[in-house]
Amino acid sequence: MSAEQKALQAAIRYEKASAQVKALTRSIGEELEECPTTKLAEQAWQQFGGNIYVSKSSGKVMTHLWGAFNEETEGPYGGVGLNEGEITDYLRDEETGCPHCLRAWELIGERKAARKDLGRAKLSLRAVAKSAIKAQGA
Repeated sequence: MSAEQKALQAAIRYEKASAQVKALTRSIGEELEECPTTKLAEQAWQQFGGNIYVSKSSGKVMTHLWGAFNEETEGPYGGVGLNEGEITDYLRDEETGCPHCLRAWELIGERKAARKDLGRAKLSLRAVAKSAIKAQGA
């Protein structure tokens, strides 16, 4: 494969990975918009001009996913956050979970993998560029 073909393949791989990360991020937002808490937050804002469904410290809507991230269990040195499996269980629970937040959590996992692919694509692109620079003698 020629240097030009390698460069083109690396650029294509990078662009595809970048587009996948962006699409997953958009999908996560769409799922969180469907969370019943988000809808309640919007109604509260319209009716009262304030919002009891928004965290005062972060300014974020307290979706079920937010709840999972902020839930603590007792550890040997005090409260500790939930691990990935516990977050999944929390979001599957009938009382604490929601299907939209669970789907958003699943998409977050997919995005994490897509970001790794994006990083590898970036490294490939940089390697091709370094090789081209070296070949030019610069």
